[in-house]
Amino acid sequence: MSYLLSSAYQQSVNYLPVSDAVLQEQFAQLLAEEKVTQADIDTFYALVDHAQKPDYPTEPIEQITEEELAAYLDGVVDEKTTAERIPSRADLYLMEQKLG
Repeated sequence: MSYLLSSAYQQSVNYLPVSDAVLQEQFAQLLAEEKVTQADIDTFYALVDHAQKPDYPTEPIEQITEEELAAYLDGVVDEKTTAERIPSRADLYLMEQKLG
């Protein structure tokens, strides 16, 4: 786990890093390369700062994800099936909550 959270690993990923320090370094580099503007960076932080926790319980969705991931890790299903089943089951659960 410490390796996955290390700055060296976080800098090597092609998605948003978990470390804010690494993210700030990446933004500084993108800004220097003129790939983003300061306004883009400010907008990103404004969106993150104003993100709100969903108003529905997340535990059932987490349980669905864990069940499907366990099946994938056990080799019962492939990644494509797993990627299809998680949102399908989550959508079904959320629809049942609205109707119930």
